[in-house]
Amino acid sequence: RQLYDFDVLSTSMVLFVFVRHGQTEYNAGGRYQGHVDSKLTKEGLQQALLVGQRLKQSKPMQALYSSDLGRCKSTADAIVKGAFGLKNLVDHEQAEKGFTFSQMLRERHFGHWQGLTKSMVKEKYADEVKADAGDWQHKMQGGGESRLDVLSRTMKVN
Repeated sequence: RQLYDFDVLSTSMVLFVFVRHGQTEYNAGGRYQGHVDSKLTKEGLQQALLVGQRLKQSKPMQALYSSDLGRCKSTADAIVKGAFGLKNLVDHEQAEKGFTFSQMLRERHFGHWQGLTKSMVKEKYADEVKADAGDWQHKMQGGGESRLDVLSRTMKVN
């Protein structure tokens, strides 16, 4: 496992950093999260602070895009604290101009599987698991979104 859970895509003009939220209570419990909000664990907050400290060494942050869910806002807040030593996002002078929180950036919706562990889904929805056959690219059992649905939704963010 990497110390910093983010990927960097850099061009000569712009640096994009993609960061997944820190560990949550649902992650730690092996549950499907989707659009259900689960709080960051202490480890998740620490992960985000470390990302912020690492980003402090790169180009100045000019914009921040995040899901509107609490776990993502908490991650963004901790990154800003780590990078700038600020108390919270509101203290950042660019907060109103440069920070965007959107429900369009939420992770994939897992339908009625959300909040359940994989073993619970296998037990309760065995037929759906069998029918899924791993093609989450184009479909998602349980009434959730496919990966292509998520891509289409997230590409609409300005």
